Formats: sequence, structure tokens, C-alpha cells
Amino acid sequence: MTTLEQGRFFFDTNSALYFMGNTLAEDLPIGSYHISVISEIELLSHQNLKGYEARFVI
Repeated sequence: MTTLEQGRFFFDTNSALYFMGNTLAEDLPIGSYHISVISEIELLSHQNLKGYEARFVI
């Protein structure tokens, strides 16, 4: 996860998977989160993705 500016964060694919799997080491700070188009494609093609998680990605 990379900080873009105060309160805005950029998720990479692994960070998003940990978040969706509820396996993050600590709570996320309050703010807005963004992912790249490449991460979106990787997440949508993940074999264990559930329907409600796909709505989170899109």
C-alpha cells in the first residue's frame, strides 16, 4: 500500500487480497483507497473470488 497524499492510499494486489481475506496485520487508516487497472484484472481473475468481493473490486 502506498500513500498518495493525506488520506488517500493506493492498494497493490497483495494488499487488496489480504484486506478481502480479513488477514491484515492491523486496521487500515481512514481514507480513500484506489487500485490500478492491472490489480483490478488480477483480483477479478482470482480463483477464490466470491460474488460480493467482485463488487468490492469494481
